[in-house]
Amino acid sequence: MLRLLLLFAGLCAAAEDPLVRAVPGWGTWRKRAEPVLAGQYGIAGDPSVVRDGTVLRMAFSGFDPAKQGPMVCIASSRDGLAWVEDDTGDALVRGRLLRPGTGPWEDTHETPFLLRHDGRWLLWFLGYRERGGWLKSLPGGIGVATAGADRRFAAPQQQPVLAPVPGGFDGDTMTSPTVVRHQGRFWMVYAGHRWVSGDPATRGSRLLLASSADGVRWERAARPLLEGAALPAFCTRGFLAEPELVIGPDRRFWLFATATQGERGHCLALARAARLEGPWEFAPQPIVVPGPGFDAREVVAPSVLIEDGRVRLWYAGFREDNKAIAIGYAEAAWPLR
Repeated sequence: MLRLLLLFAGLCAAAEDPLVRAVPGWGTWRKRAEPVLAGQYGIAGDPSVVRDGTVLRMAFSGFDPAKQGPMVCIASSRDGLAWVEDDTGDALVRGRLLRPGTGPWEDTHETPFLLRHDGRWLLWFLGYRERGGWLKSLPGGIGVATAGADRRFAAPQQQPVLAPVPGGFDGDTMTSPTVVRHQGRFWMVYAGHRWVSGDPATRGSRLLLASSADGVRWERAARPLLEGAALPAFCTRGFLAEPELVIGPDRRFWLFATATQGERGHCLALARAARLEGPWEFAPQPIVVPGPGFDAREVVAPSVLIEDGRVRLWYAGFREDNKAIAIGYAEAAWPLR
């Protein structure tokens, strides 16, 4: 009886712990109370973490004080918890990975995705011409830059590899590419945005799919990956954004994404499917939610590795006053139960 009482007390404590969130069938997720990377200027978001031997590399959206806007940086870590920006030779911004203004279509970079493949690095990102704010700077496209083993990225392509299609679901811009290798091809899921153009009844963000043989020339799928009735009930605004696609050890596709909740603050949703085209099954509750602390306003933009019997998740957390963005960490045991 004592053992049962102690077990019950432990379960109650876990249920009341704001840093622990149990979603039956989808894992028990434990957040760290403090961010793992706060950024040189109090801005660090959109993490993209990849394993590089015994080291983890993270591309992320940092802050350029000269331009007063985002830019892509890189940091490294041995354990995924203590991160240090790489020395990339920039005197103003530690870890700056891409230089602004390297192409005629972009002078600002954010929402990076980093992938290592066949001895080289590929970095996809949102690029646009800064005109005084995100909506004022539309349209934006997805660009790609490549590097060898030294991670010194060449200038991006002179044109985006994916550009908005007028009237399409990405008619205004696209953000947050996530890429996997499957059946000898690259597969990208990204957030397509249409907020100021097109039919007002169809405005919003949707997860879109494209495939490529080389990571540069892409073919779009005809329809969104997910939308409408397929989304979980807690996604009250009916949109997903900032996806992370992972092929698990079980060979299923696992999709982590930002779920929009309006005034309640965004949270992280999780879905799984045997095939990329679905059908997708969603966890009935968010796996990571805001607060308290550095992510009290909202949590967005997951990046995930499944390794060593753990699902390791990095995300961007917004402070309550919305004046700081930092990268947080959560994990659950694998397989998810």
